[in-house]
Amino acid sequence: MTEYAILFVDDEPIMRRLLLRFLSPYFRVFDAESVAGAMETLQTSHKEINIVVTDMKMPDGSGLTLIDSMAEHFSHIPVIVCTGDLSFCDFDKLIKNNKIAAVIEKPMTGEQAINTINSVLEGNGQTTES
Repeated sequence: MTEYAILFVDDEPIMRRLLLRFLSPYFRVFDAESVAGAMETLQTSHKEINIVVTDMKMPDGSGLTLIDSMAEHFSHIPVIVCTGDLSFCDFDKLIKNNKIAAVIEKPMTGEQAINTINSVLEGNGQTTES
């Protein structure tokens, strides 16, 4: 396990459990099931969190809502978006404008998630995995 910590945000319990299983041998993992939960975790643990990996569609808002909420106090934390719907918004534009670091298309493998996270942490973000 490395010294890096990830906040994984997804409203689907199965996705959170699967990613926790794949990621926990390599990273410390915080998780949240909503935008509100993610912001609460960031408020209390932002000094420990190196990257946020978020779903796009959640009951209390989207990944974009989370990104906008993070902008004032947590904009230094890179965001990776996980989505099953690449038509949700213009992800390339979000990457160009440094709003997000990368996109992973669902369904994804644990290996895809780990590779993308490592790439962003190493400063080689701006990727789309599918």
